[in-house]
Amino acid sequence: MSVGVSDCCPTVAVRPERPLPGPPSGNGPAPPKAGGDETLPPSPGRPPLLDRFHLLSQLGSGAFGMVWKAHDTDLDRIVAIKVPRQECLDAGQVRRFLEEARACGRLKHPNIVSVYEARRHRQGVYIVAEFVSGQTLAERLEQGRPTAREAAELCRTIAEAMHYAHEAGVIHRDLKPSNILVDDHGVPHVADFGLAKLAADEATMTAEGQVLGTPGYMSPEQVQGDSRRVDRRTDVYALGVILFELLTGERPFRGTVQRMIHQVIEAEAPRPRSLHGGVPRDLETICVKCLEKEPRRRYPSAKALADDLGRFLDGRPVKARPVRTCVRLWRWCRRNRLVAGLAWAVFLVLSAGLVAAGSQWVRAERAAAREAQIRGEIETLTEKLLDLAERLQKLEQRGAPSSLGRGSRAELREDASLRLAFSLQREPPQPTGLQTEARATLRRLEQLSPGVARRCRSAFPQLAGGD
Repeated sequence: MSVGVSDCCPTVAVRPERPLPGPPSGNGPAPPKAGGDETLPPSPGRPPLLDRFHLLSQLGSGAFGMVWKAHDTDLDRIVAIKVPRQECLDAGQVRRFLEEARACGRLKHPNIVSVYEARRHRQGVYIVAEFVSGQTLAERLEQGRPTAREAAELCRTIAEAMHYAHEAGVIHRDLKPSNILVDDHGVPHVADFGLAKLAADEATMTAEGQVLGTPGYMSPEQVQGDSRRVDRRTDVYALGVILFELLTGERPFRGTVQRMIHQVIEAEAPRPRSLHGGVPRDLETICVKCLEKEPRRRYPSAKALADDLGRFLDGRPVKARPVRTCVRLWRWCRRNRLVAGLAWAVFLVLSAGLVAAGSQWVRAERAAAREAQIRGEIETLTEKLLDLAERLQKLEQRGAPSSLGRGSRAELREDASLRLAFSLQREPPQPTGLQTEARATLRRLEQLSPGVARRCRSAFPQLAGGD
């Protein structure tokens, strides 16, 4: 049996109900026994009677204070009484504590733990709230992770309750599994509204190196202490963390307090499917939208979140859309401008080097291909010229009449020399490559056909050198 305790100071540990024996005392009728509970014996700090309430058993305690199961002797009902430690509250905080609790006492919703009253007594203040028989959502998670559908149903019910509170002008600001009670029928009830606002104002302050509050469930604007940006979308973020934990069994950000605060502000929340592959994609998309760093990118209200969860449960398309990788990268760059700038500079330098190297390689490949093409053309023309020159020489040596007239032989020589000159003109030969071969070819032509060789030399005087 347990009841939620809010976190003005570090988290209160909720323990199973523990009866403390002792005879009833004080004025008024003795309370009925409930499950073997008895009222407390008179002792310092543990009065058996608090005004008209008989304290039956202690439900939980922590740095903030204690929670008691009590019997209301006037209305004959079991209630939960939360008594904060007086050192946690100064005079101003006491006044605000009472104002917040009374404001939340106007919330009447089946999934919100009702605050009956907030009262002063000679030892300080206390609030009287509805007693819910069951366990906290945190205790339920310790027993095992619910199914995806059960998680969606729980969060939809909580979101609807939160929308009701938001419409009444109340922002919880401290939503987490230990502040959600699940009754014996599996129905969730949101608790500790009256203390959440008080705790939120202190949430980002430190005491002896500890952050007050629960950073793992706090939105970036809460962690940064930007109270002006805290609104209903802050509770939507906390609902996203709760949904994440229900789906995966873990919170999005873990580690030391300082590490969690840094992650909440700077790091992107992991995708639920990266931790548990069985999470439905649409439910993952809904969860990721709740966990957006910028409030404007989250659901605008808890009602919008509840509606999208309802679409998922009904098998209809959800309105949330997955965040593309390029968008996530851009957002990371905006949050880490220095690192992104350095990475971009390195990328540009590497890219410039790769482009320069690639350009040099392309030019070298083109030059090699061009050289091979010209080499082939020269070799072909040279073979034709040599063959023509040998034929003409044989005909002249035998003194036999050639089948080609003198005019035809001159035309052939002229054509061959011009074609060779044209090929060489297209790409001036390099001294160490084509030029050497061209000179060797001319020397052979001088032996076989001096006329052709002379025409080539006259067309390319630069080939005259080096002979």
